[in-house]
This record gives sequence, structure tokens and C-alpha cells, in this order.
Amino acid sequence: MDKVTDLNEFKTNEFKGRKLKKRHEEEVFEMSDSNKYDLFMQEIKKDMRERENRNSDRQKELEKRIERNLDNYRMEAREREERFQKSVDDIKSIVEDCKKDNRDTTIAIWTLSLATIIGIAGMVIAVLIK
Repeated sequence: MDKVTDLNEFKTNEFKGRKLKKRHEEEVFEMSDSNKYDLFMQEIKKDMRERENRNSDRQKELEKRIERNLDNYRMEAREREERFQKSVDDIKSIVEDCKKDNRDTTIAIWTLSLATIIGIAGMVIAVLIK
């Protein structure tokens, strides 16, 4: 640490062997180490508060986005469930119609079979009577 030069105390008026002229006088404020430390700590605290505020804002924005996405997912799931339920209801009505049609078809087939048997029996009786 002995070789470290404090730039606040380092003053020169030469650059590469040439004399430099000051255009205007600069005011130099001497600060004690405790004042420098206090100022440094204030800046750090200010930076930390700003960082905390930014993080808080980011977190709130992220929570809002997540909530919006969850709401969208819920709405899509509800719509999808309604579509599935509608499809199920349509399928149930088609199955009921098919059952009804099958019953009607079964009755028609039995009726036609009975009529065919009666017709064949009538023809056999007609041939035998002649």
C-alpha cells in the first residue's frame, strides 16, 4: 500500500517534460476520510435503493405477466372443456339416434322376414292346392 499514489493529492504541471499552463484556477476541496466514507456509503445506499426499486418493479411486472398468462390458460382450458363437452353431447345424440334407427331397422327386418315367410308359405299352399 505504500506504493499507491493518492490521485487527489497528486499535482503536476508537467507532461512529457513540457510545462502545462492552467487556463483557470481550480478549486480544490479537501475532504476528510470520514466524509469520503460517508459520501461513499450514501452513494452505495442510494444505488442499493434504486436496485431494490428496479427489482421490485421487475418482480411486480413479472407477477402481472404470470397472472395474465394463468388467466389466459384458464380461459383457454374453459373454452376447450366447453368444446369437448359440446362434442360429447353431439356424439351422445348421434348414438341415441343410431340406437333408435337400429331398433326401427330391426323391427322392419323382422316384419319383412315374417312377410317373406308368409308369402312363401302362401305360394307353397297355392301349389299344393292346385
